Amino acid sequence: MLTTFNLYEQYAAATYCPDNDNKDIKLNCSCGNCPLVENTNAVTVLGFINELSTDVTGYVATDPINKLIVVAFRGSVTVSNFIADIEFPLTPIDICTRCNGETGFWTSWTQARDEVLSAVKSAAAANPSYKIVSVGHSLGGAIAAYAAAELRNSGLIVDLVGAIPTLSLP
Repeated sequence: MLTTFNLYEQYAAATYCPDNDNKDIKLNCSCGNCPLVENTNAVTVLGFINELSTDVTGYVATDPINKLIVVAFRGSVTVSNFIADIEFPLTPIDICTRCNGETGFWTSWTQARDEVLSAVKSAAAANPSYKIVSVGHSLGGAIAAYAAAELRNSGLIVDLVGAIPTLSLP
């Protein structure tokens, strides 16, 4: 199980590596943080870097070695990401009845939602035996949770592995 978590963690880390937000490329980590991912020959079916208000960034990739469809979201790097992080007020969300979510995280998800859902559903149709996993770190962990919930609501089975840092106050 630890090996699986290490792989998923490296998929989240790969969102920070240059060029992994492009379509139809083999995932790589020029800084050497993701050797497990590089050994999978995973290829992006969708890469996105969003110039909208939240700068949501990530990829959807297929991993033929581990038979995975990976939905991955980058954590906070840009000013737009950090602004999304501090948009604390709750807002109604459409994942469940009478549910609310943190405005910045929700806005980030909705800006990527249509293309991510489409890419995952297409990849799942083309690879029905593959497992779907949604991963992310920090802001990306929160967005990954929304993605997993929506994909589950559409009838897909999705694992979720996210790291959302906690805030400690004195």
